[in-house]
Amino acid sequence: MFKKTKIRLTIINSVVFSLLIGILSVIIFTYTNTRLYKDVDQSLLWTIERIQKSDNPAGLQIANRDPRLLMIIWDENKQRTNPLPGANVVFLEEELKYPKKINELYDDKVGNMNYRTISIQGDTRHGKITLQLLRNIDSEKELLDTLLIILLVGWVIGSILSVIAGNILADRALIPIKNAWQKQQEFVSDASHEIRTPLTVIQSRLELILRSPNATIEEKAQDFSILLKENRRLSKLVASLLTLARSDSGQIQLNRNMFSLNELLEEVISHFSEIVSFQNKEISLLISNTHFYYGDQERIHQLLVILIDNALKFTKENDSIQISCEQIKNHIVLKVQDSGVGIKEENVTRIFDRFFQEDESRTSKSGIGLGLSIAKWIVEEHNGKIRVHSKKDVGTTFEIILPIHSTK
Repeated sequence: MFKKTKIRLTIINSVVFSLLIGILSVIIFTYTNTRLYKDVDQSLLWTIERIQKSDNPAGLQIANRDPRLLMIIWDENKQRTNPLPGANVVFLEEELKYPKKINELYDDKVGNMNYRTISIQGDTRHGKITLQLLRNIDSEKELLDTLLIILLVGWVIGSILSVIAGNILADRALIPIKNAWQKQQEFVSDASHEIRTPLTVIQSRLELILRSPNATIEEKAQDFSILLKENRRLSKLVASLLTLARSDSGQIQLNRNMFSLNELLEEVISHFSEIVSFQNKEISLLISNTHFYYGDQERIHQLLVILIDNALKFTKENDSIQISCEQIKNHIVLKVQDSGVGIKEENVTRIFDRFFQEDESRTSKSGIGLGLSIAKWIVEEHNGKIRVHSKKDVGTTFEIILPIHSTK
């Protein structure tokens, strides 16, 4: 799949680069051609203007200092009447012909030489004459031919280089796509594994129950307890997956309103009071002032539940969890600090990845590895940042920085 995409991107990039080089070459050639002929035409027209104002046109030829400019006078019989200067007689005597056009600039070839020419007619005391000016443009032609060859060679070389550059750019463009595809594959694989586990347990327990149709509910209480537990686990997993899927597609809109963080923190902590007491742990709240925040109260509640629940999972008996809230300049800073097992240094940057769990926690804890991914999404939706500071066997601190005036 990626091979075909790479080929397509390479072709598109190469065509675009080749077209750009071709267009630039055409612009350079056209500009140079126009500029060169403009100077030649101006020189011819300026000379014609002098001749028209002069009483002795033939005399201007002698005064003209440009060796590339010739003036030919033709009589009514289309015969040349004025002598040619020096060496030009040898080369041009038999090649000169009566002008093809009058009062119009055009290119003409005389022998092996190229000329830009213009002619005018007028009446004199000797009769009607045609005065023709020729300006040699061999040097301009040679320059344009050389420029054309250079541009064509440059276009060919540029096209070859554009294929190489297109291939490199295609590789770089596919890197985020490949990474996203790999993450999606891992996500689907991990999700399938996590869903299959509770389903397998539910299926096996149901099969055991069906083998004893005469058993009472009391006798199968343990099986029903396991079924209920796995069902809750499966429901939580599906809800988390749905939240992440909807967040990825931008379907979830925050319901923002002003609320008291103090009251919300106290409410969340009260929900964990029985669990904390049962596990012989301590949880404390450090907050000095009253703080109000404009955001989605339900999502901030979910964020706090995820972080506190995560802290409880990875702290031992008699360990403590400390929650603090303070305002620093234009930001609210929330911290959830525990004195638990901590996180390995190499895993700190990966804990927000979906389904990521350290090996120890995967075997000993009942998490599914989606909570912190959801927590990060909630913080980012509020234009905030979430940071983690952890040291193995010392503890972990999650720091949430939320801007007070969030307009996302």
